[in-house]
Amino acid sequence: WMNLYVLGQFIIGILFIAIYLFKNADFDGTTKIVFALWIIWTTTMFGFLFESSNRWIPMLEVIRLLTIPAGMVYLLNLPIGLPFWTLPFASALTALSLGAFIYILRRQPQMPTVLKQEYAD
Repeated sequence: WMNLYVLGQFIIGILFIAIYLFKNADFDGTTKIVFALWIIWTTTMFGFLFESSNRWIPMLEVIRLLTIPAGMVYLLNLPIGLPFWTLPFASALTALSLGAFIYILRRQPQMPTVLKQEYAD
C-alpha cells in the first residue's frame, strides 16, 4: 500500500511542480524559494517513507500534507491567475491523502510511529 501512496503523492507533486514551472515568473523571490523547498521536501519524503524507521517521519509527512491547502490559500492570494477551484481540489486531495496515510500506518507493524499509537482503535 505504501507504494501506491507514494505514487499518488508523486503525481500530486508533479501537479505542483507544473504550477511552479508555469507560474514562477509571477512569484516574488521568497515565494520561489519556499515553493522550491516544498518540492525538495516532498521528493525527499518519498525516500524517507520507504527507508527510514525514525518515528518522526510520519509526523513530518502529515505536516507536509497539511501545507498543501495552506500553500494553495497563499497562492490564490497572489495575482497569478489560479482558479478558485484549486483550493477545494487541493483540500480534498489532502483529506484523501491523510486518510490513506493513516490507514497504511495502522496496518504496517514494522514502522514505529507516533501516529500509529494515537489513531489505533
